[in-house]
Amino acid sequence: MSYFIWSKKHSPSNGNAVWWRENNSGYTVDLDEAGVYTKKQVDAVPGYYNNGHAAVAVPRPVAYLMAKSIVDFGRLEARIRDLDKKMEAKA
Repeated sequence: MSYFIWSKKHSPSNGNAVWWRENNSGYTVDLDEAGVYTKKQVDAVPGYYNNGHAAVAVPRPVAYLMAKSIVDFGRLEARIRDLDKKMEAKA
């Protein structure tokens, strides 16, 4: 089993979950950028990775079930412009 580490300490109570990045190197709200931690890692230092109040080891399937897709407007707009240019070039 592998886990994402949910940083309860850094997550707002009414917003997105904040996840640890790979190798304990910062935080992200994007699961695609979150670090993947093994059961062995979590079990070796549970007070650090899964203490229940600041950090919680969440099985990856559970996190994915709770995830929602969010579309970044700026990236979407840029992608549509690129597609429009390609369509015009073909016409």
